[in-house]
Amino acid sequence: MADHVRRAERPLARSDRRDFLTSYVIDRRRGAGDDDCTRIRNTPRSRHRPLIDTRSLAMNTAQSASSASSVHADLIDRYFDAWNEPDVARRRALIDAIYASDAAYRDPLMAGDGHAGIDAMIAAVQERFPAFRFRRTTDVDGFGQHLRFSWALVSPDGAAIVKGSDFGTVDASGRLASVTGFIDEMPAAAS
Repeated sequence: MADHVRRAERPLARSDRRDFLTSYVIDRRRGAGDDDCTRIRNTPRSRHRPLIDTRSLAMNTAQSASSASSVHADLIDRYFDAWNEPDVARRRALIDAIYASDAAYRDPLMAGDGHAGIDAMIAAVQERFPAFRFRRTTDVDGFGQHLRFSWALVSPDGAAIVKGSDFGTVDASGRLASVTGFIDEMPAAAS
C-alpha cells in the first residue's frame, strides 16, 4: 500500500499533516499541449488533468478587462464632455445620455441628485471657474459595474489647479448610476 494511503488511515499529527500536504506541492509541468497548466503532483485523480489552464484564464480576463475598460473610457470621456460644455442645452443632452435618471454625484464640496441636480452642480462649477476645463489624467480602470479614474481641473494657461479621483458605478443600461469624487490636491484659496 502506498505511503500516502497508509498515513491517511490513521489520524495525522500536525507535523505529519504538514509533511503529507507538502508532498503534494503544486508544480508546473511542461508537456505537449499544456505549457502553462498547473497540476498537482502525484495525485491519482489529477495526474493527467490540469487544475487550472492559466493560458485561457489569462486570455479571457485580459479580453474582458480590455473591452470593459474601453466602454468605460468612452463613457468617462463623455462625462468630461458634460463637465466642459458651456452650452446649457448641449450639456443637458449629454447628462441625459450618460447618467441614469436617478443618478447621484457626491464629493466633499458638493452633491447633485438626478439630471437637474447634476446639471445645477456643473453650472455652479463653470460659473466659479470660467474657461477652466476638466481633463482625465489616468486610464479608466473598471470591472463589472465599477470604475475609477483621476482628473485635473486645468486653467486656460494649462496649469492643473485641482486634482482628484472619482469612483463610479454603471447601471444595466451602461449609464452612470453614481459618482463619488475625492479631491487629491487643491490650493487653499480654491476651497
